[in-house]
Amino acid sequence: MAPTYTAADYLSALQSLLPRGHAWPRSSDAVQTQALEGLAAVYERTNLRANYLLVDAFPATTVELLPEWEATLGLPDPCAGVAPTIQGRRAQVIARFAAMGGQSVAYMKSFALSLG
Repeated sequence: MAPTYTAADYLSALQSLLPRGHAWPRSSDAVQTQALEGLAAVYERTNLRANYLLVDAFPATTVELLPEWEATLGLPDPCAGVAPTIQGRRAQVIARFAAMGGQSVAYMKSFALSLG
């Protein structure tokens, strides 16, 4: 997984970009520091969301984007059966996404078997 940075990491990075001097305080009670802490918290959340997007970009590990994967692939499909669990739904997405076959009876049976 991609590195996760904390709000403290972002605060430190933001403060290191500021000039030195009395006009640029770094104490925790300074208004400037409190404003930067607000930005740092937003950056931390954005970093976490970006990391989750990397996980959801692949059908085998998706969680939050599973409904989008299903909609893109025409699932749920009554022919594929009901998949009430996340793992079952992922299996259907992977099977539909990776399916490379034809319309023969043998292919359809093996496809159905792969779905359980």
